[in-house]
Amino acid sequence: MIALICDSDITDVNDLSDILFKLKQIETKKFNDYNECLTYIEYNPVDMIFLSVSREDVGYQSLIRKMKAYNIPICLTSAEEEDCIKVFECDCDRFLQKPYSASAVIRCLKYFDQIGAKRSGIIIRTFGRFEVFASGTPVIFHNAKAKELLALCVDKRGAISCAEAIDKLWPSRAFDDKTKRLYRKAIASIHSTLDKYNISNIFQSYRGGCTVNTGAFECDYYSFIDDPKTNLYTLNGKYMSDFDWAEFTLANIIRIAEAVNTSKDLSFLYE
Repeated sequence: MIALICDSDITDVNDLSDILFKLKQIETKKFNDYNECLTYIEYNPVDMIFLSVSREDVGYQSLIRKMKAYNIPICLTSAEEEDCIKVFECDCDRFLQKPYSASAVIRCLKYFDQIGAKRSGIIIRTFGRFEVFASGTPVIFHNAKAKELLALCVDKRGAISCAEAIDKLWPSRAFDDKTKRLYRKAIASIHSTLDKYNISNIFQSYRGGCTVNTGAFECDYYSFIDDPKTNLYTLNGKYMSDFDWAEFTLANIIRIAEAVNTSKDLSFLYE
């Protein structure tokens, strides 16, 4: 995922950049000039925009009008609480007040996730077998370990390290050069498969690990965790039944379901 930050205050830019990376391994592109910012958007993929609207930053209204054409979520930022009204005046998506807090940024990212998932047409099903759909078409993985590695990232709701992935995918083998090569082969296969279906934006690999862009797809597991009472009906007693390691998450799902105050019969969870 790539976030664009446009702000004349380099300290604020770096603070937000650090929070985004720590939370979700989000790569940031930093600008203090509006024209340079817009030029970058015209020629490069961007998943979200954080735009300062402080008194020192003038001309943002014209920039926002041009940015809206690219259908990218926009969060306005300012040290002044009253600037939140500009979100409505400029028809943007969110507002963050400086200094930034991790909890506020998390709420913003969750909202962006909801926007992106609805727009993407990419659906990941976990209740039952693990399946990925692109605009209604099932995504076929010819490398079983590649599919399982992607499933691990989905289960983690984000990043997983190379060492942890190898421990799950090849539990009886040592963490050595041979298993590292198998891991890299699975990574390459994921990229190749997703590219064929034009959905490469849901997955990212980096040195020492990989991650999924949770805001780029809809997922039944995520919907349940975020609102278990409303989405209780989506449960079927199974979770990523293809993989043994998924049993731990299934047990947690059942505990959450049991904690929800409802009259629904949950006996099917234990069949």
